[in-house]
Amino acid sequence: MDNKQFLIRTSKKILRITVPSTWKVTFGPTGPPRQMDHEMRHQRGWCLRFYEAENRQRACFTNVLEFYDLSLPIDTLVMANETGQTAWVRTTDGFADLPKEMKKHVHMVADQTEADE
Repeated sequence: MDNKQFLIRTSKKILRITVPSTWKVTFGPTGPPRQMDHEMRHQRGWCLRFYEAENRQRACFTNVLEFYDLSLPIDTLVMANETGQTAWVRTTDGFADLPKEMKKHVHMVADQTEADE
């Protein structure tokens, strides 16, 4: 059986999960819709669910900001402020593929963003 890997970024951490390719993946509001303003919906976050079968949910991640299937090649334009260097980087494994001189700066920015939340 083939597997798929997903990178999931929540409001507090970055996760990588491997699931069978036959599992269904859904993304939507954490709870049932209610009458609330946009800010309240945003605070409740979004939920990523994995189902083995229609009535067999196997995982549920809350406060998901973004996710993607790691088999998708995604190019990201990255700039290191210290050197002014920019590069298109194929990020098939999060930030693992970044050039070494850029990786430190990007992680410092990511750490600062998390600290601000």
